[in-house]
Amino acid sequence: MSALWDEDGRVAWELHASGWDWEQIGRELACPEHIAREMCERHGAVLAEQAQQDHPTLFDLP
Repeated sequence: MSALWDEDGRVAWELHASGWDWEQIGRELACPEHIAREMCERHGAVLAEQAQQDHPTLFDLP
């Protein structure tokens, strides 16, 4: 993913978490609603992946 895609995904994720609808987010990012939604979903997946890697599960502890 490009840095711009990452940044727009972060912005889309933050705006959506703040209650903006997809039409508003698309306008803010100058892209169609479905692209804004996809960027948000990808960013959410990246966050989930990072959280999983950064935090051991209870069963992985020595």
